[in-house]
Amino acid sequence: MPSKVTDYKESTLASLPKIMKKLNEQAMNPQDLYKRTRRCFDDVGEFVGQVQNVGVN
Repeated sequence: MPSKVTDYKESTLASLPKIMKKLNEQAMNPQDLYKRTRRCFDDVGEFVGQVQNVGVN
C-alpha cells in the first residue's frame, strides 16, 4: 500500500491495473497470469498476495 514512505509506483496497488488489463484481454489461470506479469513483482509471494486481493482463483 502507498504511504508516506512507500511511493505508489513501488506499492502493490501499482500492479493492480496491470493484472486487470491482462485478465480483461483474456481469462487465464494464475500460472499464466504470473508468466505475463512477473516483471511487475519482486517475487512470486508478492504476486500471490496481489492475486488474492483481486480475487483470482
